[in-house]
Amino acid sequence: MLEQFMQQWLEVKTFIIAHLPNIIYGLLTLILGWLMITLIIRFSSRAIERSLRDATLGSFLRTSLAILLKVVLFVTVLSVLGVDTASFTAVIGACSLAIGLSFRGIIANFAAGALIIILKPFQVGDFITTATHSGTVIELRFFNTFLQTTDNRIIILPNESLIVGAVTNHTHQKQRRVDVLFTVPYHCNLENLRSSLLKNIAKSKYTSTTPAAELIVSELADNQVKLCLSVWVLSKDYFLALPAFSEMVKSELEQLAIKKAA
Repeated sequence: MLEQFMQQWLEVKTFIIAHLPNIIYGLLTLILGWLMITLIIRFSSRAIERSLRDATLGSFLRTSLAILLKVVLFVTVLSVLGVDTASFTAVIGACSLAIGLSFRGIIANFAAGALIIILKPFQVGDFITTATHSGTVIELRFFNTFLQTTDNRIIILPNESLIVGAVTNHTHQKQRRVDVLFTVPYHCNLENLRSSLLKNIAKSKYTSTTPAAELIVSELADNQVKLCLSVWVLSKDYFLALPAFSEMVKSELEQLAIKKAA
């Protein structure tokens, strides 16, 4: 019994002596790797807290990152010790593929959020229209974009839909053109209407002097003439200028009707 124990101890001792450098390197790798993971998690936690207001999501990301780094460290230590890690790598690869497929939507939204932040098709404060919603961008996150509608609702859109779908940015340019469409009868004096209307439009606080406002005939219908009043305004004033100019057109038509009746 004693001889068998001594024989086993000799084998263990021989193994330790033969692999002592690898064991030392493995311990050093483990210690240094653990310290590096601690530092990475600490700095990434601060970055996540600044970028995300959602405590649950922040905790999930920190935990996921910690697990991933520790698995990488474990495989690295085994490799330093001389253990064949091919099977471990294959298992980790299969797990990564399964996780990637499961979180495809989340990954796609994250990538889309990064593209939006880098390429800046729109920014906070811009008024945009998607296939289903319109509103002012009030917040950009890695996974979602928040819109505030004109009636003060909050719309949360996945970032992927904003990258793969069409988005109209109404305030990207400094100026926008306001078009007011209306009709008049054939007997209306267009020159008098144009002169009077454009004179009043020029007095509006919303009107930009360049390009100049204009009133054009857009179509000759059966019983009426279709006109288009085009006025350039600052993009931020568009939704205020449109109803203001519409009221001015209505007032001008009423004045012409009164003069004709008189």
